[in-house]
Amino acid sequence: MRWLRYVALGDSLTAGTGDEGADQQQVGWARRLAHTLDVMCGPCRLVNLATGGATLYEVVTEQLPLLYRHYLDPRPERWRRVKWTPPVIMEAPDLVTITVGMNDLLSGERFELEQFGQVLGQMVRLLTGQGCTVVTMTFPNVASRIAACSGVDDEEAIGVLAYAIGQLNQTIVKETENNGGLWVPMMMMLDPVPDELFRPGDIHPAVAGHQLMAYSAADLLLRSYGVTP
Repeated sequence: MRWLRYVALGDSLTAGTGDEGADQQQVGWARRLAHTLDVMCGPCRLVNLATGGATLYEVVTEQLPLLYRHYLDPRPERWRRVKWTPPVIMEAPDLVTITVGMNDLLSGERFELEQFGQVLGQMVRLLTGQGCTVVTMTFPNVASRIAACSGVDDEEAIGVLAYAIGQLNQTIVKETENNGGLWVPMMMMLDPVPDELFRPGDIHPAVAGHQLMAYSAADLLLRSYGVTP
């Protein structure tokens, strides 16, 4: 299996926040994944469209249109695809990764989890229907880190947030699996998540965290398609 054309969609995780190279330019797990696939499977060209702070709405209305021209009703309760035309920026991708959800959860606006799931599922289905391998990621339980960064010391509030992150993860997994995608349990197996995987006083992964994310995604892809290291 070869992934010649790889497009990364999502938020600051995929944009590379927390993983700066020697030139202070963001590297990030998506770039590291592309390098691994390039070495293991042949040429892999990455186009990273992720932006810091992106919610699902912004991924679908601002990033996805750079791949395919399509129409979406701007009212969130009426997301709908009208038509697809050939890709805008490149040939149709072989691989698309998506990290999204945490900004939706923390936006301060009412978070409609069911609606989030429906839209995410639709996006995954549309991409897999075009022949793409689609990979999403769940989130580690960073409730305590978020509280610490916000100066909150309320165990009940932290517990509520941890539960909400868990529900978000379940939705990501369900909608990804139901629509033909793959998902990476990003640090979910680590509880608590080691501090060294994050930047001090921040909820973004450090270099080690991005390396782990890239390794986990590469391992999933290679195993799923029977590629022997």
